[in-house]
Amino acid sequence: MKSLRVLIVVLGVVLGSGCASTGSVSEEEAPVERDVTGEEEVTAAVDFLAAPEGFTPARVLGVGPTPSGAVVMLGAIDRGMLLPIFISPGQALTIELRLDGEEFARPLTHDLLEEILGRLGGTIGKVQIDGLEGTTFHATIFVVTAEGVVEIDARPSDAIALAAGREIPIFISEEVLEKSGLTEDDIHEMRPPEAEDETPTMYL
Repeated sequence: MKSLRVLIVVLGVVLGSGCASTGSVSEEEAPVERDVTGEEEVTAAVDFLAAPEGFTPARVLGVGPTPSGAVVMLGAIDRGMLLPIFISPGQALTIELRLDGEEFARPLTHDLLEEILGRLGGTIGKVQIDGLEGTTFHATIFVVTAEGVVEIDARPSDAIALAAGREIPIFISEEVLEKSGLTEDDIHEMRPPEAEDETPTMYL
């Protein structure tokens, strides 16, 4: 995965310097006001493996440090695009551990939440990266309960951390991809001259 590590570093340098047309997009900006009407129950018969209209399936390609901060890379499987989201180092550690199937000495926040959900009879059906307001991403976690499915507003890093390594479907909205997704051509155009000897490859 050397090429992916190179890609992460290149993105950190270029996006952090403001040279890319997409800008540096993170979930760690000041919160944006949202019209949240509360938890909405939907039918438990939802097919979580099927991409909803306007969404495309994705998977976590990896996480890594950059000069601009930690970043998690999502690959949009059907679109051949990447979605980088800058996150905190703590969130990056959690995602990496869960991807590798490793456990911290004591339960981390997402491990604790997963344990609580399990003991209460709930499971996570899927997560969606479904909004981008200004420079802030938004996500939704779909929790399956005995009474139905509850949609919970969340930060993308929390949603991704809960899904990582658990075979939980992840979907990205087409609108988010159009705003901040990167194609391979975009990445090659962004690369500084000193990175010309490396050719990042999209592992989709």
